[in-house]
Amino acid sequence: VCIHSAAMSSIRACQNDPEKAYAVNCPEKFLRAIAAVPLLVVLSTDQVYDGRSDKLYKEEDLTETMEQLNVYAKSKVRLERKVRELRSGDDSLRTVILRSSIVVGPKVPICEGCADGCGQAQGQGAAPRAPRV
Repeated sequence: VCIHSAAMSSIRACQNDPEKAYAVNCPEKFLRAIAAVPLLVVLSTDQVYDGRSDKLYKEEDLTETMEQLNVYAKSKVRLERKVRELRSGDDSLRTVILRSSIVVGPKVPICEGCADGCGQAQGQGAAPRAPRV
């Protein structure tokens, strides 16, 4: 079992650095490396829907035109499509894609002295560090 929950989820940080957002949210080398894992659980977002429907969304209701989506949502759409592409054709592989609206937990420090999650890593070029729990 592999649970892929890593994400760059700050909308502003994704908009400011789309290349990094796509690299973090749809890590293609990583996805290829785990392509044969028997059970893969991937955390996506409900933002893959455009929010314009008055009905409940279904799995196949991914936004047709992605122009109205933000970079974070677009990167998650790419993730979902890549996972399906890499795992199609083998019925022994199970895949679960969770489209959550929010994930709660301890706040991960993005940058020193930054209370609003500006998206800058701690120190120059350093990756954000998760708190020890």
